[in-house]
Amino acid sequence: MKQVCNIERFHVKDRDAIQTHIFSALRAFVQLECKRVAGAILKWYEVKRNLFNPLFASCIQDQLAQLADI
Repeated sequence: MKQVCNIERFHVKDRDAIQTHIFSALRAFVQLECKRVAGAILKWYEVKRNLFNPLFASCIQDQLAQLADI
């Protein structure tokens, strides 16, 4: 859960903010697990990969286009 929901990446010291972050991470984990059990996804990392792959491809294409203009 720590790696999938980024529960370790918060830099606050306020008790309410910490509790909100932990609750949100647990909720995200439960949603991912429900989707996995229902067969909507095979692995938790699939959602993250599908979210970022188009972004990475777009960034690379932009860089290549800039290099072509030089």
